[in-house]
Amino acid sequence: MSDIVVSETTESALSLALSHPSWNETVDSVKMVVIRQLRGLGSGAELRSTPFFNHTFAPDITMTWPSSREERKVYLRFPDDVDYISANIAQDLPSGSLVFGLGDLGQRSEAPSLAAASSEHDTLVLDPRGSDALQVKADMHHSGLPVVTAAIARGGRGFFHERKASSVTRKLIAGWRAAAQALPGPTEEAAQVTRADFMPSESAPLEQLLQTFWVAGGGSAADYPGDFHARVRIGADELRLILSTAEIDDWAFWRHLGDGITLSEIVGAGEPRLPSNLDRLVRANVDRLEAKVAWIKAEERLTEPGQAEHEWQLVAGLLSLRAPAFSAYFAPKKERFRGLISANRRKGISAVELLDRADGLGIKEITQSDGRRRLVFSTDDITRDTATAQIAESIGPDARVVRAQATVAGGTHVTVDFEESTVTAVTSSTPSLREIAQVSAQALVPADHRALETFLHLPEEVMPEAASFGLDWD
Repeated sequence: MSDIVVSETTESALSLALSHPSWNETVDSVKMVVIRQLRGLGSGAELRSTPFFNHTFAPDITMTWPSSREERKVYLRFPDDVDYISANIAQDLPSGSLVFGLGDLGQRSEAPSLAAASSEHDTLVLDPRGSDALQVKADMHHSGLPVVTAAIARGGRGFFHERKASSVTRKLIAGWRAAAQALPGPTEEAAQVTRADFMPSESAPLEQLLQTFWVAGGGSAADYPGDFHARVRIGADELRLILSTAEIDDWAFWRHLGDGITLSEIVGAGEPRLPSNLDRLVRANVDRLEAKVAWIKAEERLTEPGQAEHEWQLVAGLLSLRAPAFSAYFAPKKERFRGLISANRRKGISAVELLDRADGLGIKEITQSDGRRRLVFSTDDITRDTATAQIAESIGPDARVVRAQATVAGGTHVTVDFEESTVTAVTSSTPSLREIAQVSAQALVPADHRALETFLHLPEEVMPEAASFGLDWD
């Protein structure tokens, strides 16, 4: 296909494309404009041009999704005869098609008939102005609009002219916000939109998302303004939707959402499209999320201007705490770290280094080794017993502390392994994420951790006196 000049609006771009003296160039240019617009909906579809143009029943473009067998056939139509387009939808085109008008259709007197025919036959109709209203710009990715436009591309039905496109997106995003506060009015309106303007294949997950926000916001099934899905609960799949839908800058919401959520479910949700949501979820629940094992890698991390020094991320299927001097990883089982441990083994630390770090860790037992012999030493408090360093000297210059038994703030006993760079809860005990993160950093990384301690405190907004769910959806 030949290159075209992309104008400010799709209408002007199509007008320019249709003015080519060569018919082949005209067809290629028109399809390029339409493909650009469909790609801008952000559904992840693969778009392919066919050899046809404005054919009665052969598609001009196909949309397919790699993760499924879905296909949506796209038909380009000139705007001259709107009644013909309605009849064509009703009589010739397969259900689930997408019709793209090559000129304005929303101002035509026949628009209501076109809307009725397309809705009845599960066909999505877009015209240039409607398409422009759905384009996702770079600064809109936190707003929830990409979720709406992708759903429209996959399963929208009816005539999405400019006013309709704006109305649907506004009502859905407002409904999510209202559902997160358990407000029935806008929630009900959003539920009606999902059923009226989307095919069942897409309306079901959209309403599931709406109900997920309702539950996360503290709403009950009995109070939901519609038919509540009996299976709605906050698990990995629901977390994936919430974390990637729209940026929510409200600590109380994340605190409520985290009630009963496990580390495994957070990891199972996968890396979110909006990492800031994951960071807020973990920070708001760092005192009740539990981790059995932590592995730390000491490394300097440069932060970009405006980037937080500490943040929670998902990296390679593990929850990670990124800090200026280290990266910590957390898991329910030690097996998740086998490969990392074997590739990053260390020789342990000296007794002097241990004493520098051990204050407040409640270490009562250590294992020292010179590579040939191992000596286990127990006492009431390693940091106050002068024999700690003396025993190391007696073993010889190669003596290293390879293991220690410590106690986290909540009273749980943990094993600190200086060769593996791990901290593991003993027996069935499971410390909170905050507790194991504090102990791991202090025991395994020689650095000033006062900023980390501040970061691991619960934000003031999630304390019991915080009562409102004010979400930032701008």
